[in-house]
Amino acid sequence: MRIVTIEHPAEVHVRDDQLIVEQDAGTASVPVEQVELLVTYGPSIRISTMAQTMLAQAGVVTILCGRNHLPAAMVIPMEANVRMAQVTAAQAALPQDVAGKLWAVIIRCKIKKPGMCS
Repeated sequence: MRIVTIEHPAEVHVRDDQLIVEQDAGTASVPVEQVELLVTYGPSIRISTMAQTMLAQAGVVTILCGRNHLPAAMVIPMEANVRMAQVTAAQAALPQDVAGKLWAVIIRCKIKKPGMCS
């Protein structure tokens, strides 16, 4: 999975299940199914409706940042949002001792292998 970051003026669209980013410096593409997160910085980035729709259908979260490079909005796919609610409810229903043990396992993993556990 990839995190795609766009920081300079660009046109973003899709063609043949590829996310296409066209900039003055050139054109880049990545298969939509490989994108996990799209982050845009700046006002001169245009994303087509079809690109945003295909990204959402693929479960990609899009973060739109303002001129100050701080997040201004986040596009969360509807399917992912429903799943997130289900996961949150399941986590809340866990007995406290089980949740504590799972949390300890996660923390140990993050300490032993930073970047491997997300």
